[in-house]
Amino acid sequence: MKKIFLLLFFSAQLISCTEPSGPEAENPGPQKRVVTGKVTDGTGQPLANAEVVANNTQFYNNKVAKTDANGRYRIELENGSWYMRASVKVSYAGQLSQFDLLPDNPGAFAGSEGAVCNFRWQLSGPRTGEFGDGGYYGGSVAVFRGGNDWGFDLADVELTMTPIVLADGTKGEVVRKSLSGIEGGDDGIADIPVGRYRITARNMQSGRAMQVRVRNAGQSFQSSVTTDFKVVVISRYRIELEVGFPD
Repeated sequence: MKKIFLLLFFSAQLISCTEPSGPEAENPGPQKRVVTGKVTDGTGQPLANAEVVANNTQFYNNKVAKTDANGRYRIELENGSWYMRASVKVSYAGQLSQFDLLPDNPGAFAGSEGAVCNFRWQLSGPRTGEFGDGGYYGGSVAVFRGGNDWGFDLADVELTMTPIVLADGTKGEVVRKSLSGIEGGDDGIADIPVGRYRITARNMQSGRAMQVRVRNAGQSFQSSVTTDFKVVVISRYRIELEVGFPD
């Protein structure tokens, strides 16, 4: 009887060691010729129907999958070198817009060994820099002098951007940035979380409030402007403003 008890005890211990639960069970590790992972939003909730792409580094060949209701995907691979990309399409600014997702395993891997690559949606922060994916996940704000008002230095302009709603539905935080060292124009403020903002401007040298408008939108100058980031190219967003002093 004692031997039977000991056998059952050690069998139970063996099962507990070989059948993990929690995160380890969700991510069992790489499987040969397969890449798997999970896609989440900024709060850690799963993103369904995100598009995940396995790209071959040597040939124009890719494999595409969609995430399930739990944000999970699985792609079978051949031998070779592969890297991962993913994106999600959501309704933003009145249209269906695409946002690239941040991988936790951005480098190349061997298809014969497989990999686990999870993705997260974030609206700002540096991209991986791998395989041409440079820049930021956030949008840029370009600032130009408005009309014939050239009597100020763009480096002295400070913007206050109060979010109304971000592209992922969150509230966001107030952003206050100056153009000091940037000089405005195409070299504007980088990496602002994409969303809708109410924007004001002031001159840091004089402390005076400035007027602002969206560039090339047929607007008159106002004390503030409310606008969304616009798509420049797929998954890259931008706001263009003009600033000046009241007449």
